[in-house]
Amino acid sequence: MSQPIAPGMAWAGVGIAEDIASIRHGVENGSWIDGSLGVVGAGLDTLALVSDPLGVLMQYGVAWIIEHVRPLTEALDQLAGDPAAIAGATATWRDIAAGHPYPQTDADVPPFEDRAYAYEEYWWNNQPIRPEPKAR
Repeated sequence: MSQPIAPGMAWAGVGIAEDIASIRHGVENGSWIDGSLGVVGAGLDTLALVSDPLGVLMQYGVAWIIEHVRPLTEALDQLAGDPAAIAGATATWRDIAAGHPYPQTDADVPPFEDRAYAYEEYWWNNQPIRPEPKAR
């Protein structure tokens, strides 16, 4: 996954510029996925710009302001989470998933020592014996 335009760059928040940067990044790195997604995004942004130019320009303006005005960026990060921290946590969990497969044997699983489990086992073992239902 790539981030061609980093937050804080001049064109961050302007959708069509981000799409063009994604196409450029895909061509430079030989990634047909990044390039294809950039082309699709640029096409859709161009279509939106043709069908509603004022609305798209207002959207770009608001997105640009949110990206570049620090109090708005901080408020958005508090509301939705810091994108860099989220990307870092995602990468960490992907590394864990790639490096540590699911346990293959019982020896790979640590012993379960939970008080709730012990209490539940005690509760089940001390239930009164229920009478068998009568046959009809």
